[in-house]
This record gives sequence, structure tokens and C-alpha cells, in this order.
Amino acid sequence: MIDNKIKHFQYKIAEVLYLFAFTIIIASIKFLDSTSNKANYAILVFFLIFIILKFSIDDNLFSSKILSYYLLFQSQNIFAAFINGSTPNLLIFMSMLGLLIFSIVLYDKKYLVVHFIVTGILAFVFFTTFDSKESFVFFISLPFIFIISLNFNKIYITTRNLITELSITDEMTGLLNQSGFMKKIEEEFYRSQRYQKTFSVLMIDSDNLKLINDTYGHKYGSIVIKSIAEVIKTNIRRTDFAARYGGDEFILCLVETDLDGALEVAERIRKQFELKSFFTKDEKKFTITISIGVSNYPKSGDSLMDVIELADKAMYHSKNSGKNKTSFLLKN
Repeated sequence: MIDNKIKHFQYKIAEVLYLFAFTIIIASIKFLDSTSNKANYAILVFFLIFIILKFSIDDNLFSSKILSYYLLFQSQNIFAAFINGSTPNLLIFMSMLGLLIFSIVLYDKKYLVVHFIVTGILAFVFFTTFDSKESFVFFISLPFIFIISLNFNKIYITTRNLITELSITDEMTGLLNQSGFMKKIEEEFYRSQRYQKTFSVLMIDSDNLKLINDTYGHKYGSIVIKSIAEVIKTNIRRTDFAARYGGDEFILCLVETDLDGALEVAERIRKQFELKSFFTKDEKKFTITISIGVSNYPKSGDSLMDVIELADKAMYHSKNSGKNKTSFLLKN
């Protein structure tokens, strides 16, 4: 509620500032040439700009998220620019820009229409110039300017979500990357703390992948890594999440899963991958296994890092005790 009041206050300040700039523009036109038809046209144009801006900053009408595009007639030159920033700041910038544009019109003796397209995210400034008075008058004397309103906010949100998803996704496997996983598991940890829930962590690493790389090439090492990821995906629920933690190491978070349930999932993954066979280009067959470490909150630790570290230690225990095993560790 407080944020909405501040936002509304910012919009009103921007509106007052634009009104002030608009008044200066009109006064300047009248002072420089009170009889010029061009001055009268300019007043009308800036008045139209003000009306559109008025709609743009009114939350009840357009929610500051509507992209208004003017249908242009008889235009010869169109220049466009966009500026990132908040709507109030953009309106202040546009007010100052309007004064500059007015000066250009006077010195170049061209007929100019300025189109401000304002959203809550972007603002576009279009300049349409007219060499003849007839085409200019035709444009500004239309009964009404056609406006096509688009919900630009949906386009922005879709793009933003895609960029965010790409930034936290491992390109090779399609799983989360380490930073994406840590962000999600921190949220899960705080949720589990608050509601006294449990979750389990699995740390998975391939056995002897270096030997595969050295013998058959890194191409087949990548195939193994992708295969581990696919086995993981087919054995976890929609509420669980997994990541490629680095190299051939993977980490999983099993939401609201106790230690027994986590061990069951770990063994299912290990056994399913153990049965997989891989073939080289010349039909040579090879197999590879994985080692898994399991920990649980709160049985393995009271902090998130304790739980992750114990899963990692349990995984190395599996490796050091013969590989192709599942181990778990609890807090002392």
C-alpha cells in the first residue's frame, strides 16, 4: 500500500513538471510569434502530446504499461529512440526534450510532430517531419488519432523470464546450474525451517569419467554427462530440482523427503544408470557407474551448508569404498 502511494505521488510530480514545461512552451511560442499559423499548430501538437502522456501516467486508464502507437499519415522521415527507466523520470526527460525539439522547428522551419510512446518499462520518441504545411495540417486535423494499444508488459515479462531461465540453466544438460540451484535450495531451506519440514540432498558423481575421455574422447564424456542428467530427470518429481554442480558432478534436492525416501531414490538412480551401455562410432561398447552421497535436513545438519557438505562427503565415501555405491552421513 505504501509503495503504491509513493508510485502515485511520483506520477503526480511528473505530471506537474510536464504541465510546467508545457506552459513554458506555449508562452515561448506566443512570445516569439503570436500570429504564426505554425505556432498554433505547434500548440495543438504539444497539447496532443500532453493528453497522451496524461493517459500514460494514469494508473486507472493504462496502468503505465500500455504501448500506444500512432498511425502515421503523410510522414517523410521517422526517427526513433528508446530509453530505459521509470515512467516519472522519462516524463521529465521528455519535457526537456520537447523544449529542444521546439527550437529545432523554429530554426529549421520544418513542420514536426513528436510522438511519445510511454510504458512502465520503455519509452519511445518518434519524430515525424513534414515539408509542406498541407500534409502537416492534414495530420493534426484528423478527427481523431488512431491508437493501437498493446499489452507490452506481457512481452517484457516473457522476455525477462526467458533471460532469467537461461542465466540459471546448464546449457549441456538442461538442468539448473550451480547458482540457480543454490538460490532455489536456500528458499527451500528457509521454508523447511519455518514450517518444520524436511528435505534431502543427493550428490552424484560419475566414476572414472576421465578414463572415458582419455580413451574415447571428450565427445563421449559429454554423452555420459547428458545421460546422467536424463536418468535424474526421470526419477525426480516436479517439486524436486537438480543441477549440474560442475564437471560430471550433480546435486539434487528432494523436497519434503526423509532420509529413507532419499536413499530409495538414490538407489533407483544408481541402478538404472548402471544398466546403461554406451557405444562409440566404431561400435565399441563401454559402461560407467556413479557414486552417490545422501544427506538430510535436519538429521545431517542445522545449516544448509552443513547438509550440502555432508552429502558431498558421503559421495566421496562411496567412491573411496569401492564406487558404484550410495552412502549417507548424519550429524554427530
